[in-house]
Amino acid sequence: MHSFPMNTLYKRFWNKFSFFKMTVTFLLKSSMTLSFCFFFRSGFGKKYLR
Repeated sequence: MHSFPMNTLYKRFWNKFSFFKMTVTFLLKSSMTLSFCFFFRSGFGKKYLR
C-alpha cells in the first residue's frame, strides 16, 4: 500500500488548503467592504451626498 499515506497526506493538505482559501476569501471580502465604506464616507460621501 504505497498510495495510502500519499492519499491521506493529500486529503489533509486539501482540507488545510480549503480552510485557508475560505479564510482568505473572507478576509478579502471584509477588507473590501471596510475600504468601500471608508471611501464612501470620506471622499465620495462628502462630494456627492451633501
